Amino acid sequence: VNVLKKKNSYIELLRFLMCIVIVLHHSGFLADESIRMPFPFGALAADFFFMLTGYFAYAHLLRREDDPDAYKDGTMRYWMKYTLAKLKRVLPYAALGIVAIYVLEFFWPSEEIPIVDRFMRLQNMPFELTLTPMLGVIPIDLFNYRNAPLWFLSSMMVALPLLMFLIKKYKDVFTSYLVWFLPALLQAWMVVTYGGVCPWTQFSGIVYCGVIRAFGDMMMGCAIYIAAKALGEKLKTSGVAIKLAMTILELGMLVFIFLEFHRGLAPYDQIFVLYVIEVMLIIAMSGCGYTSKIGGSLFEGLGKLSMPIYCMHWAVYQYVARFCAGI
Repeated sequence: VNVLKKKNSYIELLRFLMCIVIVLHHSGFLADESIRMPFPFGALAADFFFMLTGYFAYAHLLRREDDPDAYKDGTMRYWMKYTLAKLKRVLPYAALGIVAIYVLEFFWPSEEIPIVDRFMRLQNMPFELTLTPMLGVIPIDLFNYRNAPLWFLSSMMVALPLLMFLIKKYKDVFTSYLVWFLPALLQAWMVVTYGGVCPWTQFSGIVYCGVIRAFGDMMMGCAIYIAAKALGEKLKTSGVAIKLAMTILELGMLVFIFLEFHRGLAPYDQIFVLYVIEVMLIIAMSGCGYTSKIGGSLFEGLGKLSMPIYCMHWAVYQYVARFCAGI
């Protein structure tokens, strides 16, 4: 199916919209307590990005499957290089956001502290710049993790190479079983243990939940690829009525997702929203609706803005909170 092989402008638009949801969600952490946080469950938009990451990684695996030179240096080495290459593209924006926050804390701290203590506060910066905090090398909380939204990139660096190595090595068990069942098992465990599917700062006893969340969501992304390809092949000759119905269903789910982001969600409602996102992406990626026909450089340009905005918005908020309190 062609849509599986070329850039989908509609998906690029969704990337931008989901990024804005996250930005608005995070604004609530710096607002006055009397102001209701916009998109209180906008944190689920991060799961959307993990799903896309898994989708494109699995598509890449299939493209390189028959290449005899792809894994000549080792399978895990290949996927580490793949992951680092993806992170390298956004690292300048991540570094700018990180350094900006540390500069703010050093020169304009919120309270008067000795110069020695200001230097001591810089000790976590190398770990943040190398995207390693989710390994547990610094305390995972909003005070010590200065550019905290970058837990997404740190978790991806840990989880993605391992997941793709295992899928490459044990493709049958993963594609026939694990990608369909293990994400739900992990989500149920988080709900029962932590009361929801959004935790990332909690330590599971082995690894931080952010890494587990990334692993499960990226497995869902692999399942999206498999299901989208099957759906696209089944409906590739469908008529206008079917395409229109699929488009209405897809857009209806998108509206539902945004409405759910904006209201309070019980733990199992959060799981339900994740699977609505998954089904929506299956339809979008299958090409069996009209959203895949959307084109144009505008949406692609907005998609490219999503990660720079994500990497730097927390620094912007910190400066706003410091110099424009009460805005």
